[in-house]
Amino acid sequence: MRASYEGAHAIIQVTDDGRGLNFERMRDVAVRDGFLLPEDAAAMTERDLQMLIFRPKFSTAEEISEVSGRGVGLDVVKEKIQQLNGTVSVASTPGHGATFTLRLPLTLAVARVLLVKAGGQTFALPAPTITRVLRVDREDVERDGEVREVSLEGVAYPAMHVLKALGGQERREDASARVSALILASPDNPAALIVDQFLEARDVVVTMLTGHLRRVRGLAGATVLGDGQVVIILNPDELLAQSASQRGGVAAVRQMPVPIDQSARTLRILVVDDSLSVRQVLANLVRRVGWTPLVARDGLEALETLQREPMLPDLIFSDVEMPRMDGYELTSTVKADPKMKRVPVVFITSRAGDKHRRRGFEVGAAGYLVKPFDEQALLTLVARLTGVQPDRGLGDGTGGANASMTERGDAGDVSGEQVS
Repeated sequence: MRASYEGAHAIIQVTDDGRGLNFERMRDVAVRDGFLLPEDAAAMTERDLQMLIFRPKFSTAEEISEVSGRGVGLDVVKEKIQQLNGTVSVASTPGHGATFTLRLPLTLAVARVLLVKAGGQTFALPAPTITRVLRVDREDVERDGEVREVSLEGVAYPAMHVLKALGGQERREDASARVSALILASPDNPAALIVDQFLEARDVVVTMLTGHLRRVRGLAGATVLGDGQVVIILNPDELLAQSASQRGGVAAVRQMPVPIDQSARTLRILVVDDSLSVRQVLANLVRRVGWTPLVARDGLEALETLQREPMLPDLIFSDVEMPRMDGYELTSTVKADPKMKRVPVVFITSRAGDKHRRRGFEVGAAGYLVKPFDEQALLTLVARLTGVQPDRGLGDGTGGANASMTERGDAGDVSGEQVS
Protein backbone atom coordinates (compact mmCIF):
# COMPACT_ATOMS: atom_id res chain seq x y z
CA MET A 1 0.00 0.00 0.00
CA ARG A 2 1.14 3.53 -0.79
CA ALA A 3 -0.44 6.88 0.04
CA SER A 4 0.46 10.31 -1.27
CA TYR A 5 -0.90 13.76 -2.13
CA GLU A 6 -1.51 14.93 -5.68
CA GLY A 7 -2.90 18.44 -5.98
CA ALA A 8 -6.20 18.55 -4.11
CA HIS A 9 -6.50 14.76 -3.88
CA ALA A 10 -5.23 11.95 -1.69
CA ILE A 11 -3.96 8.98 -3.68
CA ILE A 12 -4.10 5.47 -2.21
CA GLN A 13 -2.58 2.61 -4.20
CA VAL A 14 -3.00 -1.08 -3.39
CA THR A 15 -0.72 -3.45 -5.30
CA ASP A 16 -0.44 -7.25 -5.37
CA ASP A 17 2.05 -9.61 -7.02
CA GLY A 18 -0.46 -12.18 -8.26
CA ARG A 19 -1.31 -13.33 -11.76
CA GLY A 20 -3.10 -10.12 -12.73
CA LEU A 21 -6.29 -9.91 -14.77
CA ASN A 22 -7.09 -12.59 -17.34
CA PHE A 23 -8.35 -10.42 -20.19
CA GLU A 24 -9.36 -13.28 -22.50
CA ARG A 25 -11.37 -14.88 -19.73
CA MET A 26 -13.00 -11.49 -19.06
CA ARG A 27 -14.03 -11.15 -22.72
CA ASP A 28 -15.64 -14.61 -22.68
CA VAL A 29 -17.54 -13.96 -19.44
CA ALA A 30 -18.69 -10.52 -20.62
CA VAL A 31 -20.21 -12.04 -23.75
CA ARG A 32 -21.58 -15.13 -21.98
CA ASP A 33 -23.34 -13.12 -19.25
CA GLY A 34 -24.68 -10.48 -21.61
CA PHE A 35 -22.50 -7.56 -20.57
CA LEU A 36 -21.14 -7.07 -24.12
CA LEU A 37 -21.96 -8.08 -27.65
CA PRO A 38 -19.32 -10.34 -29.24
CA GLU A 39 -18.21 -7.67 -31.71
CA ASP A 40 -17.93 -5.05 -28.95
CA ALA A 41 -15.92 -7.39 -26.72
CA ALA A 42 -13.50 -8.17 -29.54
CA ALA A 43 -12.93 -4.46 -30.17
CA MET A 44 -12.31 -3.52 -26.54
CA THR A 45 -8.79 -2.71 -25.42
CA GLU A 46 -7.29 -4.18 -22.27
CA ARG A 47 -7.71 -0.79 -20.59
CA ASP A 48 -11.45 -0.86 -21.32
CA LEU A 49 -11.74 -4.46 -20.17
CA GLN A 50 -10.17 -3.60 -16.82
CA MET A 51 -13.20 -1.50 -15.86
CA LEU A 52 -15.52 -4.51 -16.27
CA ILE A 53 -14.50 -5.80 -12.84
CA PHE A 54 -16.36 -2.86 -11.27
CA ARG A 55 -19.66 -3.88 -12.90
CA PRO A 56 -22.27 -5.44 -10.57
CA LYS A 57 -22.54 -9.25 -10.84
CA PHE A 58 -19.44 -9.52 -13.04
CA SER A 59 -17.08 -12.31 -11.97
CA THR A 60 -14.66 -14.66 -13.70
CA ALA A 61 -14.63 -17.15 -10.81
CA GLU A 62 -15.50 -20.69 -11.87
CA GLU A 63 -17.06 -21.56 -8.52
CA ILE A 64 -19.16 -19.49 -6.14
CA SER A 65 -18.09 -19.46 -2.49
CA GLU A 66 -18.98 -17.41 0.56
CA VAL A 67 -16.30 -14.84 -0.29
CA SER A 68 -16.01 -14.83 -4.09
CA GLY A 69 -17.72 -15.56 -7.36
CA ARG A 70 -20.94 -13.66 -6.74
CA GLY A 71 -19.83 -10.48 -8.49
CA VAL A 72 -20.33 -8.37 -5.36
CA GLY A 73 -17.42 -6.38 -3.98
CA LEU A 74 -15.63 -4.06 -6.35
CA ASP A 75 -18.91 -2.54 -7.53
CA VAL A 76 -19.57 -1.54 -3.92
CA VAL A 77 -16.07 -0.08 -3.64
CA LYS A 78 -16.65 2.04 -6.74
CA GLU A 79 -20.07 3.20 -5.53
CA LYS A 80 -18.76 4.29 -2.13
CA ILE A 81 -15.80 6.12 -3.64
CA GLN A 82 -18.06 7.93 -6.10
CA GLN A 83 -20.22 9.04 -3.18
CA LEU A 84 -17.07 10.74 -1.84
CA ASN A 85 -16.56 12.40 -5.26
CA GLY A 86 -13.54 10.19 -5.86
CA THR A 87 -12.46 7.70 -8.50
CA VAL A 88 -11.02 4.19 -8.57
CA SER A 89 -9.04 2.56 -11.39
CA VAL A 90 -6.98 -0.57 -11.93
CA ALA A 91 -3.84 -1.31 -13.94
CA SER A 92 -2.77 -4.90 -14.55
CA THR A 93 -0.11 -6.80 -16.45
CA PRO A 94 -0.86 -10.52 -16.90
CA GLY A 95 1.49 -12.53 -14.73
CA HIS A 96 2.70 -9.49 -12.80
CA GLY A 97 -0.18 -8.53 -10.50
CA ALA A 98 -2.51 -5.54 -10.39
CA THR A 99 -2.54 -2.05 -8.88
CA PHE A 100 -5.75 -0.39 -7.69
CA THR A 101 -5.61 3.41 -7.42
CA LEU A 102 -8.10 5.31 -5.26
CA ARG A 103 -8.24 9.07 -5.78
CA LEU A 104 -10.14 10.94 -3.05
CA PRO A 105 -10.72 14.69 -2.64
CA LEU A 106 -9.10 16.27 0.39
CA THR A 107 -12.37 16.98 2.17
CA LEU A 108 -10.87 14.88 4.94
CA ALA A 109 -8.20 16.02 7.35
CA VAL A 110 -5.65 14.27 9.56
CA ALA A 111 -5.49 15.44 13.16
CA ARG A 112 -3.79 14.47 16.39
CA VAL A 113 -6.39 13.59 19.02
CA LEU A 114 -6.58 12.23 22.54
CA LEU A 115 -9.02 9.34 22.95
CA VAL A 116 -10.93 9.27 26.23
CA LYS A 117 -13.81 7.29 27.72
CA ALA A 118 -16.85 8.71 29.48
CA GLY A 119 -20.03 6.90 30.42
CA GLY A 120 -18.94 3.83 28.50
CA GLN A 121 -18.45 5.81 25.28
CA THR A 122 -15.24 6.73 23.50
CA PHE A 123 -14.66 10.35 22.49
CA ALA A 124 -11.78 12.20 20.85
CA LEU A 125 -10.50 15.69 21.59
CA PRO A 126 -8.07 17.60 19.34
CA ALA A 127 -4.66 17.47 20.99
CA PRO A 128 -3.81 21.17 20.36
CA THR A 129 -6.79 22.20 22.51
CA ILE A 130 -5.40 20.42 25.58
CA THR A 131 -2.77 22.09 27.74
CA ARG A 132 -2.56 19.63 30.65
CA VAL A 133 -3.68 16.08 31.41
CA LEU A 134 -3.81 15.15 35.06
CA ARG A 135 -5.34 12.94 37.74
CA VAL A 136 -6.79 14.72 40.73
CA ASP A 137 -8.50 13.70 43.96
CA ARG A 138 -12.26 13.42 43.52
CA GLU A 139 -12.91 15.34 46.73
CA ASP A 140 -10.95 18.28 45.32
CA VAL A 141 -13.21 18.67 42.28
CA GLU A 142 -16.64 17.67 43.61
CA ARG A 143 -19.04 19.39 45.93
CA ASP A 144 -22.44 17.91 46.73
CA GLY A 145 -21.76 15.12 44.26
CA GLU A 146 -21.23 17.46 41.30
CA VAL A 147 -18.02 18.48 39.57
CA ARG A 148 -17.23 22.13 40.26
CA GLU A 149 -13.61 23.11 39.60
CA VAL A 150 -10.06 21.83 39.20
CA SER A 151 -7.19 23.61 40.93
CA LEU A 152 -3.77 23.55 39.34
CA GLU A 153 -0.75 25.58 40.41
CA GLY A 154 -2.88 28.05 42.30
CA VAL A 155 -5.41 28.54 39.48
CA ALA A 156 -9.01 27.34 39.81
CA TYR A 157 -10.50 26.10 36.52
CA PRO A 158 -14.28 25.72 36.24
CA ALA A 159 -14.90 22.04 35.54
CA MET A 160 -17.65 19.90 34.09
CA HIS A 161 -18.00 16.25 33.20
CA VAL A 162 -17.87 15.79 29.42
CA LEU A 163 -21.27 14.05 29.30
CA LYS A 164 -22.93 16.91 31.12
CA ALA A 165 -21.20 19.43 28.85
CA LEU A 166 -22.81 17.56 25.93
CA GLY A 167 -26.23 17.95 27.52
CA GLY A 168 -26.50 14.48 29.05
CA GLN A 169 -26.23 13.04 32.51
CA GLU A 170 -22.94 12.06 34.13
CA ARG A 171 -22.65 8.28 34.43
CA ARG A 172 -19.72 7.10 36.51
CA GLU A 173 -18.00 3.90 35.50
CA ASP A 174 -16.21 3.66 38.80
CA ALA A 175 -16.11 5.38 42.15
CA SER A 176 -12.34 5.66 42.48
CA ALA A 177 -10.81 8.30 44.67
CA ARG A 178 -9.18 10.07 41.71
CA VAL A 179 -10.60 11.44 38.48
CA SER A 180 -9.10 12.27 35.09
CA ALA A 181 -9.11 15.91 34.06
CA LEU A 182 -8.18 17.83 30.90
CA ILE A 183 -7.19 21.48 31.12
CA LEU A 184 -8.37 23.03 27.87
CA ALA A 185 -6.64 25.85 26.08
CA SER A 186 -9.00 28.80 25.75
CA PRO A 187 -7.92 32.41 26.39
CA ASP A 188 -11.52 33.49 26.97
CA ASN A 189 -12.84 30.56 29.01
CA PRO A 190 -10.06 28.45 30.54
CA ALA A 191 -11.79 25.41 31.97
CA ALA A 192 -11.45 21.69 32.60
CA LEU A 193 -13.29 18.63 31.33
CA ILE A 194 -13.65 15.56 33.50
CA VAL A 195 -13.56 12.13 31.85
CA ASP A 196 -13.60 8.59 33.16
CA GLN A 197 -10.42 7.33 31.51
CA PHE A 198 -7.55 8.37 29.24
CA LEU A 199 -6.95 5.92 26.39
CA GLU A 200 -4.26 7.10 24.00
CA ALA A 201 -3.13 9.85 21.65
CA ARG A 202 -3.08 9.06 17.93
CA ASP A 203 -3.40 10.56 14.45
CA VAL A 204 -6.83 10.04 12.89
CA VAL A 205 -8.63 10.93 9.67
CA VAL A 206 -11.33 13.49 10.47
CA THR A 207 -14.59 13.37 8.54
CA MET A 208 -16.76 16.48 8.69
CA LEU A 209 -20.32 16.03 9.91
CA THR A 210 -23.22 16.69 7.55
CA GLY A 211 -26.97 16.87 7.75
CA HIS A 212 -28.56 17.26 11.16
CA LEU A 213 -25.32 16.39 12.96
CA ARG A 214 -23.82 19.70 11.79
CA ARG A 215 -26.27 21.49 14.06
CA VAL A 216 -25.26 19.65 17.24
CA ARG A 217 -23.15 22.01 19.31
CA GLY A 218 -19.89 20.66 20.64
CA LEU A 219 -19.17 18.21 17.79
CA ALA A 220 -16.25 18.87 15.42
CA GLY A 221 -16.36 15.72 13.29
CA ALA A 222 -15.97 11.98 13.46
CA THR A 223 -13.38 9.32 12.77
CA VAL A 224 -13.35 5.56 12.30
CA LEU A 225 -10.85 3.56 14.34
CA GLY A 226 -9.04 0.51 13.05
CA ASP A 227 -11.60 -1.84 14.61
CA GLY A 228 -14.47 -0.09 12.82
CA GLN A 229 -15.65 1.91 15.82
CA VAL A 230 -17.01 5.35 14.97
CA VAL A 231 -15.75 7.99 17.41
CA ILE A 232 -17.11 11.52 17.70
CA ILE A 233 -14.49 14.30 17.83
CA LEU A 234 -15.53 17.01 20.25
CA ASN A 235 -15.17 20.76 19.78
CA PRO A 236 -13.85 22.02 23.14
CA ASP A 237 -14.48 25.69 22.31
CA GLU A 238 -18.21 25.08 21.86
CA LEU A 239 -18.32 22.86 24.92
CA LEU A 240 -16.67 25.62 26.95
CA ALA A 241 -19.07 28.22 25.55
CA GLN A 242 -22.04 26.05 26.46
CA SER A 243 -20.62 25.41 29.92
CA ALA A 244 -19.94 29.11 30.49
CA SER A 245 -23.43 29.98 29.29
CA GLN A 246 -24.88 27.75 31.99
CA ARG A 247 -22.67 29.52 34.53
CA GLY A 248 -23.52 32.98 33.19
CA GLY A 249 -19.93 33.57 32.09
CA VAL A 250 -18.25 35.34 29.22
CA ALA A 251 -19.42 32.85 26.62
CA ALA A 252 -23.04 33.56 27.49
CA VAL A 253 -22.53 37.10 26.25
CA ARG A 254 -20.73 35.86 23.15
CA GLN A 255 -23.65 33.56 22.27
CA MET A 256 -26.33 36.22 22.51
CA PRO A 257 -28.30 36.53 19.24
CA VAL A 258 -27.09 39.44 17.15
CA PRO A 259 -30.05 41.74 16.41
CA ILE A 260 -30.64 42.95 12.89
CA ASP A 261 -30.52 46.74 12.61
CA GLN A 262 -33.77 47.43 10.78
CA SER A 263 -33.10 51.17 10.70
CA ALA A 264 -29.97 50.80 8.57
CA ARG A 265 -30.42 52.12 5.04
CA THR A 266 -27.65 49.97 3.57
CA LEU A 267 -28.69 46.34 3.68
CA ARG A 268 -26.17 43.49 3.60
CA ILE A 269 -27.50 40.60 1.52
CA LEU A 270 -25.89 37.18 1.19
CA VAL A 271 -26.30 35.63 -2.28
CA VAL A 272 -25.96 31.83 -2.32
CA ASP A 273 -25.96 30.07 -5.69
CA ASP A 274 -23.69 27.55 -7.39
CA SER A 275 -24.07 29.38 -10.73
CA LEU A 276 -21.46 32.10 -11.24
CA SER A 277 -23.70 34.03 -13.63
CA VAL A 278 -26.65 34.03 -11.20
CA ARG A 279 -24.39 35.19 -8.35
CA GLN A 280 -23.12 38.04 -10.51
CA VAL A 281 -26.61 39.10 -11.62
CA LEU A 282 -27.95 39.16 -8.07
CA ALA A 283 -24.84 40.83 -6.64
CA ASN A 284 -24.97 43.53 -9.34
CA LEU A 285 -28.66 44.12 -8.61
CA VAL A 286 -27.92 44.53 -4.90
CA ARG A 287 -25.13 47.02 -5.70
CA ARG A 288 -27.25 49.01 -8.16
CA VAL A 289 -29.84 49.81 -5.51
CA GLY A 290 -27.19 50.87 -2.98
CA TRP A 291 -26.90 47.74 -0.84
CA THR A 292 -23.90 45.52 -0.04
CA PRO A 293 -23.73 41.96 -1.45
CA LEU A 294 -21.93 38.94 -0.02
CA VAL A 295 -21.62 35.81 -2.16
CA ALA A 296 -21.25 32.06 -1.55
CA ARG A 297 -21.17 29.10 -3.93
CA ASP A 298 -23.26 26.69 -1.84
CA GLY A 299 -24.84 26.23 1.55
CA LEU A 300 -21.66 25.10 3.26
CA GLU A 301 -19.70 28.14 2.06
CA ALA A 302 -22.64 30.32 3.13
CA LEU A 303 -22.45 28.96 6.69
CA GLU A 304 -18.72 29.59 6.74
CA THR A 305 -19.39 33.18 5.61
CA LEU A 306 -22.04 33.66 8.30
CA GLN A 307 -19.65 32.44 10.98
CA ARG A 308 -16.74 34.51 9.66
CA GLU A 309 -18.46 37.86 9.13
CA PRO A 310 -18.55 40.19 12.16
CA MET A 311 -22.14 41.21 11.30
CA LEU A 312 -24.97 39.01 10.14
CA PRO A 313 -26.56 39.87 6.78
CA ASP A 314 -30.03 41.40 6.77
CA LEU A 315 -31.31 38.85 4.26
CA ILE A 316 -30.24 35.73 2.32
CA PHE A 317 -30.99 34.93 -1.32
CA SER A 318 -30.53 31.18 -1.83
CA ASP A 319 -30.81 28.68 -4.65
CA VAL A 320 -32.37 25.29 -3.85
CA GLU A 321 -30.17 22.74 -5.59
CA MET A 322 -26.47 23.18 -4.76
CA PRO A 323 -23.51 20.85 -4.11
CA ARG A 324 -22.36 19.90 -0.60
CA MET A 325 -25.34 21.63 1.09
CA ASP A 326 -28.58 22.61 -0.64
CA GLY A 327 -30.86 25.52 0.12
CA TYR A 328 -33.28 23.52 2.26
CA GLU A 329 -30.51 22.32 4.57
CA LEU A 330 -28.95 25.78 4.70
CA THR A 331 -32.26 27.34 5.72
CA SER A 332 -32.93 24.66 8.34
CA THR A 333 -29.48 25.26 9.84
CA VAL A 334 -29.94 29.04 9.87
CA LYS A 335 -33.35 28.80 11.53
CA ALA A 336 -32.05 26.35 14.14
CA ASP A 337 -29.28 28.74 15.25
CA PRO A 338 -30.42 31.32 17.86
CA LYS A 339 -27.96 33.87 16.42
CA MET A 340 -29.21 33.61 12.84
CA LYS A 341 -32.84 32.52 13.00
CA ARG A 342 -34.14 36.08 12.55
CA VAL A 343 -32.39 36.48 9.18
CA PRO A 344 -35.01 36.04 6.39
CA VAL A 345 -34.20 33.56 3.63
CA VAL A 346 -35.66 33.97 0.14
CA PHE A 347 -35.38 31.11 -2.34
CA ILE A 348 -34.60 32.09 -5.95
CA THR A 349 -34.75 28.89 -7.97
CA SER A 350 -35.84 27.26 -11.20
CA ARG A 351 -37.88 24.72 -9.21
CA ALA A 352 -41.49 25.88 -9.71
CA GLY A 353 -43.34 22.84 -8.40
CA ASP A 354 -45.73 23.11 -5.46
CA LYS A 355 -43.86 20.44 -3.51
CA HIS A 356 -40.66 22.48 -3.72
CA ARG A 357 -42.49 25.62 -2.53
CA ARG A 358 -44.13 23.77 0.35
CA ARG A 359 -40.85 22.28 1.49
CA GLY A 360 -39.20 25.70 1.24
CA PHE A 361 -41.70 27.24 3.62
CA GLU A 362 -41.64 24.19 5.88
CA VAL A 363 -37.91 24.71 6.52
CA GLY A 364 -38.45 28.41 7.25
CA ALA A 365 -38.11 30.36 3.99
CA ALA A 366 -39.69 33.83 3.98
CA GLY A 367 -40.18 33.98 0.20
CA TYR A 368 -39.99 31.88 -2.95
CA LEU A 369 -39.18 33.27 -6.42
CA VAL A 370 -38.87 31.31 -9.64
CA LYS A 371 -36.19 32.07 -12.22
CA PRO A 372 -36.27 34.16 -14.33
CA PHE A 373 -37.41 36.60 -11.67
CA ASP A 374 -38.68 40.16 -11.90
CA GLU A 375 -36.19 42.54 -10.27
CA GLN A 376 -38.84 44.99 -9.06
CA ALA A 377 -40.84 42.16 -7.51
CA LEU A 378 -37.71 40.97 -5.72
CA LEU A 379 -36.98 44.44 -4.35
CA THR A 380 -40.58 44.80 -3.23
CA LEU A 381 -40.30 41.53 -1.34
CA VAL A 382 -37.03 42.64 0.28
CA ALA A 383 -38.67 45.89 1.40
CA ARG A 384 -41.57 43.98 2.95
CA LEU A 385 -39.24 41.64 4.83
CA THR A 386 -36.73 44.23 6.06
CA GLY A 387 -38.69 47.49 6.10
CA VAL A 388 -35.92 49.13 4.05
CA GLN A 389 -36.46 50.70 0.63
CA PRO A 390 -33.70 50.74 -2.02
CA ASP A 391 -31.42 53.80 -1.86
CA ARG A 392 -31.49 54.05 -5.65
CA GLY A 393 -33.84 52.98 -8.41
CA LEU A 394 -33.16 50.26 -10.93
CA GLY A 395 -32.34 52.69 -13.69
CA ASP A 396 -32.26 50.98 -17.06
CA GLY A 397 -31.96 47.48 -15.60
CA THR A 398 -34.60 45.03 -16.67
CA GLY A 399 -35.57 41.80 -15.03
CA GLY A 400 -36.85 38.50 -16.26
CA ALA A 401 -40.40 37.95 -17.43
CA ASN A 402 -43.18 35.75 -16.13
CA ALA A 403 -41.60 35.24 -12.73
CA SER A 404 -43.64 33.59 -10.04
CA MET A 405 -43.31 34.93 -6.50
CA THR A 406 -44.70 33.36 -3.38
CA GLU A 407 -44.56 34.78 0.14
CA ARG A 408 -45.28 33.24 3.47
CA GLY A 409 -48.55 34.56 4.85
CA ASP A 410 -48.87 35.98 8.34
CA ALA A 411 -50.33 32.72 9.57
CA GLY A 412 -47.65 30.63 7.91
CA ASP A 413 -49.83 29.71 4.92
CA VAL A 414 -48.67 29.81 1.33
CA SER A 415 -50.19 32.34 -1.01
CA GLY A 416 -49.09 33.09 -4.55
CA GLU A 417 -49.21 35.95 -7.00
CA GLN A 418 -47.95 36.21 -10.56
CA VAL A 419 -45.47 39.00 -11.21
CA SER A 420 -44.56 40.12 -14.74
